Amino acid sequence: MFCGVQIKSIIDGNGILLDSIEKQYDARTFEYWKETFAASTEKAAGENFNLSQDALWILFQAAAKPGLGRIRNRLPAVYMSFIEWAEETRRQFNLEGQIDQVLKQRKCKDSLTMSYKDWRKDLSTYDMFASFYGFKDDPNADSETDLTLTITSHPGWSGAFGNMKRKAERKRHLKF
Repeated sequence: MFCGVQIKSIIDGNGILLDSIEKQYDARTFEYWKETFAASTEKAAGENFNLSQDALWILFQAAAKPGLGRIRNRLPAVYMSFIEWAEETRRQFNLEGQIDQVLKQRKCKDSLTMSYKDWRKDLSTYDMFASFYGFKDDPNADSETDLTLTITSHPGWSGAFGNMKRKAERKRHLKF
């Protein structure tokens, strides 16, 4: 497929390779295919995304509609299929490092507000937030006083789950 050969002509095994419009495949076809479709650049990635996103939208929309007879509720299975495809593609093409590089370019501010009492409780028990947000206790601070801590972070790979496009500031207020 990368070279522009029609897969069916390979599977047929009759020795005649065809291109995507069913003409005999030759060196000119390969050169044309390389120049037209085989670019591996950020620009080409954006163009491929623009060409592909509508197909994914159509698949999800179609899966949300009932089919003939009793065929219903296909969207969750289609979505899970996409999630599995995304993860398998990441693994098969060894994209982990490159994905991390792309995600590190996506910076966002993440803020959390808790009372000093809750920051102290978190630090002394599970430490789910205090170390992450860099909490430094001020022994003179009243335990009911709110403290907002903000960090700059970037999203990690979550496949098709979650939003990896976080660029805006996220503010949360927690109480224990």
